[in-house]
Formats: sequence, structure tokens, C-alpha cells
Amino acid sequence: MIGATNLEEALDPAIKRPGRFDKIINIPLPDVKGREEIFDYYLKKIQHEKNIDKAVLARQSSGYSGADIQNVVNLAILNAIKNSINIFQDYPFFIFTSNRQEKSKHGRF
Repeated sequence: MIGATNLEEALDPAIKRPGRFDKIINIPLPDVKGREEIFDYYLKKIQHEKNIDKAVLARQSSGYSGADIQNVVNLAILNAIKNSINIFQDYPFFIFTSNRQEKSKHGRF
């Protein structure tokens, strides 16, 4: 059995005893290249401007997990729908990453 958590300290110590979940494997956050590949993966699934620079998005998203990047793309979709945009442009991503950096200063992410 495999389990995953972002909050290991919140686990009951009994669950980490030998014979249960006794192996702990830490998986680091993706580097710039990894984030670029994750953006590429999620952007392949949606209609967007072909000139979106995934390298710039990857550099702007330092400290993001794969789930965070998926959320960025999903929020860009929602921003595009909200603003009646047919094809995505860079600014929905910029708006979110700017908000994300602001929130991270306050410890919300």
C-alpha cells in the first residue's frame, strides 16, 4: 500500500511503525525544467495562444508543485471564461501568478 501526504507531522505516529507505513520517500518540488514540462502537459489539453512562453511561466512559478501548476491552468481557464476570451493569452497566467506570490507572502500557500 502507498500513501501520500503534504503534512507528515500531522500523521499519527502509530501509522509510521514498522510493518505499516514505515518507508518515507520525500519527493522535492519540480525544478524549472520540470515546471515547464508540467505546464506543457496541461496546456496541451486546452486551446491557447501558441506563443505562450512556458519557460517564462516556469520561472514565475518557483516553489509550485504539479498540483499548483494544474490549478494555475484551471484558474486561467476560469479567467478566460469570465472575461469572455476565446483563446488564452499570457495575462490570465500573469494575474494568477501575481496573486499567488502576494498570498504566499502571507503564508496562505
